[in-house]
This record gives sequence, structure tokens and C-alpha cells, in this order.
Amino acid sequence: DPGERDDGVTLGVQIDQLPHLPDWLPGWGVPGDLERRAEWLIRSLPKHLRRACQPVADHARGFADRWWTAPRDRGVGECLAAFLSEASGFEIGRDDFEWSRLPDDLVTKVWVCDDEGGEIALGTSVPELRERLSAMVKERFEESANEEWESSGWTGWPEMELPEEIELGGSLAFPALVDEGKSVGTRAFSSRVEAAESHRAGVARLLMLAQPEQRAWLKKKLPLGMMTKVELPRLVVTMDELLAVAAEGALGEGRIGTAEEFATRAEKARGEWWPAGQRIGGALEEALSAVTEVRQWIHDHRDDRHLAPVAEDLEEQLAWLLRRNFAWRAGHGRLVDYGRHLRGIRSRLGRIGSLPLVRDLEKMERVRGFWEPWFAEWTKRPDDPALWGRGWLLCEFRIATFAPDVPVREKVSAKRLEAGW
Repeated sequence: DPGERDDGVTLGVQIDQLPHLPDWLPGWGVPGDLERRAEWLIRSLPKHLRRACQPVADHARGFADRWWTAPRDRGVGECLAAFLSEASGFEIGRDDFEWSRLPDDLVTKVWVCDDEGGEIALGTSVPELRERLSAMVKERFEESANEEWESSGWTGWPEMELPEEIELGGSLAFPALVDEGKSVGTRAFSSRVEAAESHRAGVARLLMLAQPEQRAWLKKKLPLGMMTKVELPRLVVTMDELLAVAAEGALGEGRIGTAEEFATRAEKARGEWWPAGQRIGGALEEALSAVTEVRQWIHDHRDDRHLAPVAEDLEEQLAWLLRRNFAWRAGHGRLVDYGRHLRGIRSRLGRIGSLPLVRDLEKMERVRGFWEPWFAEWTKRPDDPALWGRGWLLCEFRIATFAPDVPVREKVSAKRLEAGW
């Protein structure tokens, strides 16, 4: 509940309530201040809109009377703008108000406390507080969820069903397997994508534990070409990583959540290890052979005053495609498709050699408008799976833009990318 402090109005919330606090709620302040708050905001409007809202005091009083006891379902700025638009006949929006002109005593402070009522943080922006305290909120939420879901040391499917999501205290948690190397565990995550990545690894580990003969045989026979054998150590891709990808491919697509599902899929997987290994070996040989050619082109044109920007752009694309643990992080479905991305790059280079360079540069400007902010964030957090989906979308956008002769996995338009990530 809102309370009075020496520095004005505060809204006190416990840290576990912060994720559910609407961003706009503190902006309403306390009902007794609503008329004064509205008057300050109206007086902050641009001159032509302020004139349309005369007399200001009457409009502020009318707004406060209407919203004094009305349930809040959106921000005070949106509600005041709608009220004034109706009253004045002018189109007024929330952003027309100059929020910085509100006096300090009308700016609600959000006071975040722990279970014992001790102060954790104080601020005026709910999104900023949520961002600042996100690690603490995540840790507390997962700690609570894992009182029920955390276990370890399983060498077969755990004695429980693992649904894709559960509801806990008004939020969603995501149970998943955890790869422990010689066993698997279980735990609940606050992030859907983190849970999915952990579960992938856990399921693949269980299959390798259940079928050690198939794993050992494929380890000896995995069909890797000469180029692949040379390049993989340079890229720090291990045999264990490739075997995990093969196990994933042998199991097939679709999440597994129960012991019965795992048993059924594992039985079918017995005959799928070798086909999965063949697909992996063939895809890697095609992709890595092309990588050598692309790297040579980058090296030859890195200092060319016309082509240097293209070389830099391609270097960033390879940095994503061949990132640390790229084979596992791509997953079986994407890894066996790697050659297509390199065909897209080679097609682009062919067009650069036969068409005016300006065409490629125009396309690159469109692509990099989306690529650069994502790439900067990914380089800061390369291990965050929440960023990986955007990376794959951008790769499809690259193929569609630079290599229309190469098929895309899914259609990705500029409009879709503008929707954010």
C-alpha cells in the first residue's frame, strides 16, 4: 500500500511481488493528490494543447472526480490524455505531457523490501528496479520452485513427470532435466529458454547412458571428412559434443516429458544413431570446406577500401555461426542445415563479383540496422540462450536478402524483426 515518507509518497512492495507490479501503477500516487497531479501535467502540455484545456483547474478537478474511485487498469497519463482529448476535441497522447516537471513530492517512490521488511532498493521506475534486482528475483523464485523440483543422481528417467511449465505464485516456472555428466538431475528454471537448453542436454545424456554400445560404436565410426577433422580442433569442437548432437538426432524432434515417452523414443533411436552421425558428418564437411574459402576472401579484402565493410560483416556472421560449442548450441536440426548458410555466403560473394558493389552495400545497410544492436548484445552475453533465437532469425534474413537463390528455413521480414526481441 502507498505510504507517506519524509521524501514524499512511496509504494512499498516485497521483492517477490516486483515482477507482478504494473509499470504504470506508481504513477497514480495517492487519491488525495490526483487533482494536483493532473493540474501539473496539464500545465506541462505544449502551448497549443494547453490552451485547448482551459480552464486547467476545472479539467484537473473533472478528471480527479471521474477517477477518484475508478479501478486502475492503465497509467494515469493514458487516462488523462483520453479525458482531455474527449473534453477538448484535440488529439492528446501520454507523451505530450512533460513528466519531468512534476514536483518531487508528486513522484512516487517504489520501496522494495525483503521478507523481514528490510530495505533492498528505492527508486521511481518499476522497469529500472526490476532490471536492477532481476538476478535476486530470479534466485529467490528458483530457490522456492526447487524445494519441490530439484533432484540429482538419476541414471534413468527420474521418478516424476516433467511438464513444460508450471504455475508458482502467479509466475511460470519451467521444470527440466540437467546434464550432470555421469547422471542427470532435475530443477525448475525461471526462464523458458534456459530450461529448454538444459532439458535438451539432459535427454541426450540419458540416451547415451541408456545405450552405451551405440555411443561407443559411433564414436569410432563417426564419418568425418579430412577437412572436418582438421578444422574441428581449431574450433574447439569435441567428439563428446558431436555424440550428444547425434543422440539428439537419434531421438527425433519434440520435447520428452515422461518416462514412457523416453522409453518409446529411445527404443526407436537404437537404429538412428548411424543416420544421425552421417547427417552430422556430411553437413560439417560441406560447411567447413566452404568456410575455408570464405575466410580466404575475408583475408584478401580486409584492407580494400571498397570491400572492407563486407569483409567485416562476413567476419561477424562467421563469429556467430562458428561460436564456442556451436555444434551443440545449434542442435541437430540446425547443424545438419549448416551448409545452407555457407551456400548463402558464397552466393553473396558471387553476386559481389558480377554486380555493382552498391547493390550489396544497400542490402547490407538494411541488414545491419537489425544485426548490429543484436550482435553487440550477443558478444556481451554469448552464453545467454535468450539471444540465440534472434541470431537464427537474422541469419535467415541474411539469406533472403543477399542470396535469393538459396531457400530459407522460415520467412523473416523487416516488419517481423522490427517487432523487437
